Amino acid sequence: MNTTFEYFIQEGNVYKMKTRYGYSLFGMILLLFCAYICYDIGYPVIAVLLCMLSLAPVISMFSDYLIIDVNNKKYRQKWGC
Repeated sequence: MNTTFEYFIQEGNVYKMKTRYGYSLFGMILLLFCAYICYDIGYPVIAVLLCMLSLAPVISMFSDYLIIDVNNKKYRQKWGC
């Protein structure tokens, strides 16, 4: 049985999931766009809050991991902030 793991990096018998940026960057750009619209129509406080909230997808993107150890039959994962 030939199995390929296209979203993983193999280091010996340990597989580490590659970082995927798509949804996190889309969420950040969407929140920043909404912040710009709020600032433009006269709601600067909401715009600042949206800018601070736009950091959450970026932090989540760099803190997520999934590691599969084939020899020990264990895995470690962390999703979200």
